[in-house]
Parts: sequence; C-alpha cells; structure tokens
Amino acid sequence: MDDTAEGPSERRKHVRFALSGELPGNLTNASGQDFAVLPVDVSMVGLGVLLDPGPSLGERLSLTIRQGDHEQELVFVVKWTAAESFICELPGLDQLRHCGLELEAPTDFNLVHFLSSFAGVSIEE
Repeated sequence: MDDTAEGPSERRKHVRFALSGELPGNLTNASGQDFAVLPVDVSMVGLGVLLDPGPSLGERLSLTIRQGDHEQELVFVVKWTAAESFICELPGLDQLRHCGLELEAPTDFNLVHFLSSFAGVSIEE
C-alpha cells in the first residue's frame, strides 16, 4: 500500500496507542484555518486523526496549546491521508478524512507521554 495516498503501510517504527478525548489545543494550518479533530491513535512521534476539512499531503499543521500564560506549539506534517472521506452524519463534519500526522522535528520528545498529562485525553494500549 502506498502511504502517500491511501493510508499507512505496515512499516511503523513506533507502537501506537488508542487515543480518545479532546486534544488540548487548536489544530490549524499556515493560513490559520481551524480543523475539527477526532483523535484515533498516538505514537511517540505522531497522531492518527480524523480531520475536517481534509488537509493536503505534506501540509504543516500546528497544535497550539495554551496553559495559563504559557503557550506551546507542536508542528506536524501530513504524511498520509485516506483516499476517501468518512461518511459522517454530524452537522458540519461531513468531510472527515483519516490522516497520519508526524511531528516535524521529534528529537527526544515523547508525544504519548506529553498528551497523557492532559485531563480529557485518554490513551490505551
């Protein structure tokens, strides 16, 4: 399977965990467009999500998290998108697209550990 157009091939480098709840921040692109996000799974360096509207391959998306006076931005690159939108009967979420997002510069940052520290986020093996 080609991971640039139809979803991920099974060449994953990191274990994925089921992710549910609400991501702690707003996901936007370079033009400031907001995305509706339904989390699917998480690894140390990436997210599997359903997004509306569907982003473009290679597009950079920023998750901006505000906690009091502190703001942190995580930048992701869209590595793959599903070929078709999901059928969704929720008003305003009719173009949900399954996408794989990878941290742009993961270094030693652990996304699983980071997200598990937020109330409202649930991560399961």
